Amino acid sequence: METERGALMMERAAKEVEQFKQDPSPSKCLHSVFDVDTGDEVHSYNDYHHLQIDAVSLFLLYLVEMICSGLQIIYNTDEVSFIQNLVFCVERAYRVPDYGMWERGSKYNNGSTELHS
Repeated sequence: METERGALMMERAAKEVEQFKQDPSPSKCLHSVFDVDTGDEVHSYNDYHHLQIDAVSLFLLYLVEMICSGLQIIYNTDEVSFIQNLVFCVERAYRVPDYGMWERGSKYNNGSTELHS
């Protein structure tokens, strides 16, 4: 449970999630590579051209399973709002073309993005 509460440190990225709601482009989406000690993003979209929504989705799945098992992980309405925004982000991000988890984009490997849903 402490790990899941610690992962809520992503809440500091709430500004980026809000920006993605206004403009669903890859440069505004929450990324999945964070510094273990500080919780800051390790790469910007300019350096790391894919979204990897699988990491955020896995976080949400584990969160749901822990809550359903009876653990209290979310303590306030700010955390509820952030989790709702993460769900929205995943709902929208799978429809945004990016470079995919192999970082090559389209199957032609010509530097163009591709829809990976």
